[in-house]
Amino acid sequence: MEESVSGDSSEESSGGQIPAFEPTKPLPECDPVGDVYFDNTIFIGDSITEGLALYRYVDFDRVIAYRGINPDNVRTKKWIRTNRTDYTVAEALAMKDPAHVKRVYIMMGTNGVAWITPEKLVEFMDEFIAQVQAVQPQATVFLLSIPPVDPAHYQSHQITNEAVNEYNRQLSEYAAEKGFPFVNVHESLVDENGGLDPSVSAQDGTHFSGEGYDRFVQYLRTHALPLPGEEAEASQPETSVPTGVVTDPGDEDDPAQSGTPSEPSRLS
Repeated sequence: MEESVSGDSSEESSGGQIPAFEPTKPLPECDPVGDVYFDNTIFIGDSITEGLALYRYVDFDRVIAYRGINPDNVRTKKWIRTNRTDYTVAEALAMKDPAHVKRVYIMMGTNGVAWITPEKLVEFMDEFIAQVQAVQPQATVFLLSIPPVDPAHYQSHQITNEAVNEYNRQLSEYAAEKGFPFVNVHESLVDENGGLDPSVSAQDGTHFSGEGYDRFVQYLRTHALPLPGEEAEASQPETSVPTGVVTDPGDEDDPAQSGTPSEPSRLS
């Protein structure tokens, strides 16, 4: 196991501004796409990704996620339960109809960035992506930066925004090298000091409020990459989506935990 990343010797601990990271070749801004763009998209990640379904932005069968997932344990741990059987994320993804899996969005690393080096996280991510491509070879893999944390409310673990930024920087370099689209959602959620904007925080320092998911999803809509043949379809007007359904999804997750799940994600 890698050594923990200390959260006590940074500008962050003294309230200073955290320098922004510069991603390598992030997806540029585009005209907003409609909900139909995500109909053939699978979202993979931890409890933050679960919130996309909990807040009803996407159907539950479009999300394969659970609290505590990170690029290391996602490769082997059987996180997902369906029909009373536990599966790894890749095994659950393999059950999806390939005709409806044109793209796979992956956002994870918040769990793990405190004690696993960025280099190892990217290495683990590379191994997991190989699993994704093995079971859904027709899909385009999109990598998402992980969000900042709000140090004013996040005091239980040793995650620092410096560690978040360095992981995101290395992940963006990896994405550029391998040709994966990189979606820098981090920039939509960060405040002027380099932390998670308190106005979009669920008050636990890591998860999003309903407003946070509004901002997150709007960024995905305006930093999209329609595949060939989808341009006209993707430009259809987006529909109204209810928000604020869940008071605090942060209650369901404790970043950096990797315990056995007791109620796995709902999957078709």
